[in-house]
Amino acid sequence: MSPTYYGFAGESTMNYMGISASTHDAAVAVVNAAGEVVFAEASERHLQNKRAPNCIPDADAYIDSVVNDYCDPSQPLVIALNWSRVHYTKVQFATSLHMLLSPLFANSKIFGSFVERYRYMLRAQQSSLAFSGETIRYRFRNKGSPYSRHLEKYDRSWRLREVAKGSRPVRGQVFIRHYNHHLTHAAAACFGSPFSEAVCAVVDGFGETTSTGYYKYDGGQITRLPAVQRSTNSLGFFYAGLCMACGFDPDHGEEWKVMGLASYGKVNRDAYDTLGKTIRVEGLRLTGVRNFYDAHIWAYCQNLDPADLACTGQALFEDLLTELLRNLSRLGVSENLVFTGGCALNSSFNGKIVERTAFKRLYVFPAPGDDGTAAGAALLAHREDHPEECRVRREVMLPYLGCSMSEVVLRNCAALGLESKISHHPGTIDAVAGKLLSKGKILGWVQGRAEFGPRALGNRSILADPRRPEIKDELNRRVKFREQFRPFAPAILHEFRADYFEDYQESPYMERTLRFKTNVRARIPGVVHVDGTGRVQSVRREWNSRFYDLIQDFFARTGIPLVLNTSFNVMGRPIMHSVEDAISLFFTTGLDALIMGDYLLTK
Repeated sequence: MSPTYYGFAGESTMNYMGISASTHDAAVAVVNAAGEVVFAEASERHLQNKRAPNCIPDADAYIDSVVNDYCDPSQPLVIALNWSRVHYTKVQFATSLHMLLSPLFANSKIFGSFVERYRYMLRAQQSSLAFSGETIRYRFRNKGSPYSRHLEKYDRSWRLREVAKGSRPVRGQVFIRHYNHHLTHAAAACFGSPFSEAVCAVVDGFGETTSTGYYKYDGGQITRLPAVQRSTNSLGFFYAGLCMACGFDPDHGEEWKVMGLASYGKVNRDAYDTLGKTIRVEGLRLTGVRNFYDAHIWAYCQNLDPADLACTGQALFEDLLTELLRNLSRLGVSENLVFTGGCALNSSFNGKIVERTAFKRLYVFPAPGDDGTAAGAALLAHREDHPEECRVRREVMLPYLGCSMSEVVLRNCAALGLESKISHHPGTIDAVAGKLLSKGKILGWVQGRAEFGPRALGNRSILADPRRPEIKDELNRRVKFREQFRPFAPAILHEFRADYFEDYQESPYMERTLRFKTNVRARIPGVVHVDGTGRVQSVRREWNSRFYDLIQDFFARTGIPLVLNTSFNVMGRPIMHSVEDAISLFFTTGLDALIMGDYLLTK
């Protein structure tokens, strides 16, 4: 990346709003003048619509509150989108062409469903990009829109235009900038990493010309490696096809189910070889037959036992990605790997990267999917205006960047006749929670700001005692309402890592699966998966003091320095967003108690 300066002479304050305008995982992020991400949240949270497919990321009422809370209205505003203008033009053309040709294949038993899916993706991508741009234009050009009302308080005459390279903004303008999709993935992950230098791999469903992207990160600068210009296949699409063949729905993010189910199966060599014909690695490129032509292969796979198919597909996915990363390490760019893109959500593989490759350290961004590109776009915009400020992080990026609970609504709960069930415990709520957990109670635990990314990391969590062997079935059956093969994660005090895990790696965002030591598995059956692993969350006091203190209290009572931690939601729904969401889930699931801030709600 070669930054271009767009700032004002003598002016260091601007607002930077990043928007993920993809077909899924819409999101908004805000970066302040100091280059810090001060807000980041996926649209699925406030919409309560899993992955927010084809939903506008910056709806009026929502974005009005974001502007009010996190932007300085007296300063210019830059809006950064996660796809380039060139890509938008290409999508428009491809959509029109596909609309003309798709009727030729619509009735084909082999190609029909895949052609329809591809057409849907193109139209959805076109709609998302176009609608986000038009919405921004509407807000700033029409009096009475949320942005306009907000800015009129300061008697400004704001004008909207797309920024031209090399131009300088004039005070009172609003700018739209577009960035390459994979670059926004890389920016979020690299700028958020604790590394001063690294090589970055972006692997997802599709980018602008390829499904993979590789970058060198050094001293705060990101440079694209000229490794891959085009790639004819996609590991993200491969895994989506696997998900569908197993009977799940990738449009609703059910790839998690494939990972959980895989541990119950065994590799079918015939299926492995058959699937391997569709996709292969050549250097740093993925080649092979395009996935939407492979309907007959997936039809064959659907005749297999779902657990064996999941295991086989997961094994092939891991082998292909291992080969890609080994080839990347041979370039000698760095021994530090920053891994991002949708495929970096595969925690089962993430825990094996250091073992299988020459990389010595791994960082996975907490939101490696398209929601994270909102933060990446905003960070790129800031770096363009401040090329001299190439600060490198030396600590883990905290993921608590979303909305907080409304204390007003919480206090108003008494008006609903709940006063006898609510108690206030300022300063002692961690001990209250630790005691309830030690007695086998299942808790909803809501604190501070929401996590950015798909995992609950101690602020929007359901917690339970990992010593109970029946707790997995109980949680899946009467709390989460999901399949019985789905595992649960351990959140462990970092200082006890060596006592519980083989070849432990720090995992602040619950982003990698590690193997438990054999001698501890019987003590914590609630968080040990059938294959002896757990998707671990490392907990340090400096990262989340209240969650740390809760686990510390549980340890003092039980001798176990970890708790079962899963997201505060039910199957098919995103993590809860508001006080009302939390109370609704509390009274419609098998939770025993709900803790929000210092308040305890019991049944």
